[in-house]
Amino acid sequence: MKRDTVILVVLLTLGSFSSNAQSSKSEKVIVDRSRLFNQAFLETRDSMMLNDLLSVKGLFGNFENYIQAKASSIRTVLESKIAYDTKPVEDITVVFGGKSSAVSVYILEMIPVGADKELSKKYRVMLFWAKEKGKWKLLGSQPVYLEK
Repeated sequence: MKRDTVILVVLLTLGSFSSNAQSSKSEKVIVDRSRLFNQAFLETRDSMMLNDLLSVKGLFGNFENYIQAKASSIRTVLESKIAYDTKPVEDITVVFGGKSSAVSVYILEMIPVGADKELSKKYRVMLFWAKEKGKWKLLGSQPVYLEK
């Protein structure tokens, strides 16, 4: 009986470590994909990267408070005349809603390229992620302007 209890405790402990390792791995992937999204959306305007990151099912808020589907969101990025240098103000926080959904939240400072730092703006960004065919895809986004 004691032996069975010890085996059960060992198995539960190993399962817990495995679950934490998987969660940690997923968190790193989401943090990396959040950074890639910022870079592709604000700095490089990389439509191929955005196409890879964004879910076809998603809706994406932008800095002018519009909600757009994937195609129109990418088109808006490509048509924009302003590029930004970005600077993280805080680390990205990830909260999981099970194994296949997560939210990443952070504050980002944006400075128009070639402009004075006084024109910088800070936004709190919330990104909604979901696993699609084993890959984390952006299902929704919403930036919120933070008053100075």
